[in-house]
Amino acid sequence: MKTSTILFFVVILTAGALQVHAQTMSIKNDVLVWNINQLLDQEQSSTSDYTAQFTTYGKTKIVWTQQNNYTNEFIIKSSSGSWDDPSSIGSIQYNVTLNGKSGTITLARAATGLQITTSLTDSGKNSMPYVFYVNTLNKQ
Repeated sequence: MKTSTILFFVVILTAGALQVHAQTMSIKNDVLVWNINQLLDQEQSSTSDYTAQFTTYGKTKIVWTQQNNYTNEFIIKSSSGSWDDPSSIGSIQYNVTLNGKSGTITLARAATGLQITTSLTDSGKNSMPYVFYVNTLNKQ
């Protein structure tokens, strides 16, 4: 092979490796924006179109942004699970608090895609029985 042909392949392979590396995401270390396009209300057993975002800040907090930039900030107290790569199948559950109430937020990828499940106990009742379906995930 000619030197120019070998150099071409080296450049192409290196560029491909850099692109894959640049797209790597870490749930535990990166700020990730989970864009929502559907919501399942588990209490009502109904699914509807719904636009929102969850932004995860590594191991510290999760911010849920709804219409008109209304936000809820969940503080992460602990986690269960070791899932860190959102491109692979797995899940991680966070024990969270919001305005003095305790609950869980579970981030997961199944064969059907990414989803976020919420549960927040308020007066002994789950006030957030939702599954949010993620249509895109971006590293901030």
